[in-house]
Amino acid sequence: MNDTNYRNQLKNQIKDAYGKVTYTYTAHHKLADRLENKNRRVKNMQIALSAFSSCGFFASIITNKSALAWLSGTFSVLSLFLNI
Repeated sequence: MNDTNYRNQLKNQIKDAYGKVTYTYTAHHKLADRLENKNRRVKNMQIALSAFSSCGFFASIITNKSALAWLSGTFSVLSLFLNI
């Protein structure tokens, strides 16, 4: 095997390895971005459900309506399931 042929094979092998590493790196970043977006949505839902359940309980105390207590209890249970 001559030196030129060996160098070309080595160059092709390096290019192939670089392509695989670049693909894996890009795929991991895309996955991390998707997971970050999902985490952001879950956190926002937790905040909203906690706010609704707290406001509902305070409103049920002030207005003395049982429907608000049931509604805020439902939001509280949903928040619990999301947190678990």
